[in-house]
Amino acid sequence: MGTCNQLPPTIRERRRYVLFKLIIPEDEVPPSPAEVAKTITQQCTQLYGEIGFSQIMPKLVYYDGEWGISRCVRGKEMLLRAALATIESIGTTEAHLLSMITSGTIAATLRKRDKLVQKLKIVR
Repeated sequence: MGTCNQLPPTIRERRRYVLFKLIIPEDEVPPSPAEVAKTITQQCTQLYGEIGFSQIMPKLVYYDGEWGISRCVRGKEMLLRAALATIESIGTTEAHLLSMITSGTIAATLRKRDKLVQKLKIVR
């Protein structure tokens, strides 16, 4: 079962992973992962309150300066996607987070991202 403090799969909350693309002006430096995580937390709390935030349980699990993955509770993906869509700045940087894909695992989300990137290269 892994570590001592890990719950068995039947008791754990099921999670979903939302892939988003960071859109910033070309001359701007991408914000740090800590700034992105803080902004997502603040936006979810502002939109849904502390109770709503605790039901969504958003957490930034991957960020590379262009793409990011945020985790949430299954069934609350649309609430997280709405919160991401309402972000207009991160720190002092004008920024938008465009949610692209929702999946059940981080690996599947990254595979889908790679396919999406290939598709976008073909279109251009």
